[in-house]
Amino acid sequence: MEKILYHLINFCFLILSTAQISFGQNQTLEFGVSASASKESYHNTYYGPPVGAGGIFDFKSLKSWGMGGFGEKHLSDRFSLIAKIGYSTQQVPVNTLCNCSYTASVWLQQERHHQASAGFDLRAYIISKSAVKLFVQAGIEGNYFLGYMEKRDDKKYFYWNANKFKRLIPGYSAGLGLQWKRIGIMGEYHGNIGKAFYRKQQINGDNIKRQSIFRQGYSMKATFLIFNSKG
Repeated sequence: MEKILYHLINFCFLILSTAQISFGQNQTLEFGVSASASKESYHNTYYGPPVGAGGIFDFKSLKSWGMGGFGEKHLSDRFSLIAKIGYSTQQVPVNTLCNCSYTASVWLQQERHHQASAGFDLRAYIISKSAVKLFVQAGIEGNYFLGYMEKRDDKKYFYWNANKFKRLIPGYSAGLGLQWKRIGIMGEYHGNIGKAFYRKQQINGDNIKRQSIFRQGYSMKATFLIFNSKG
């Protein structure tokens, strides 16, 4: 996990450095941290042989939260470019990645997904001259599925895999927020692009079942600026 985040940070700030060269050396570059609470919605689609009793199609996360870091490059008084990295975790109904409870002797008590992300946003300050600044922002991001946790008999087991699902999932986000000095708050919508968690699985010899899980959600995010520098 540390190696993945290290490469994500280097990649993001390489892009920020390019932006700094492109837009001049006199703009402010700010760095900060963020924390968020989310509510995720999932749609599970199956292709191929019919799904038996117990198949999960639509479900919501039970507890979701995240944290991250960002760099904001002010291109002008109204516009800025943001590079961001993050970690998030979502507690979901059990058996969303497999039907473990129906084949194992011990029933699942809890399932939690863990993901890393990196992305870029363009922010526009609608009100930029007052003490409290109003802004909108939108961008693209990539989510990397780190693994999932299962709780059985009050014992937790972590699996560093995606259980035959795709790990890297492209996505997008859009938000509206307020900035006051070092403190910011933002409401954000985020979703996957295309089929998330897509996989192929062979069942009963020649029968092929394909499955995809689409994720989208809303979050409330709080940010805090740690320091800024002049380019």
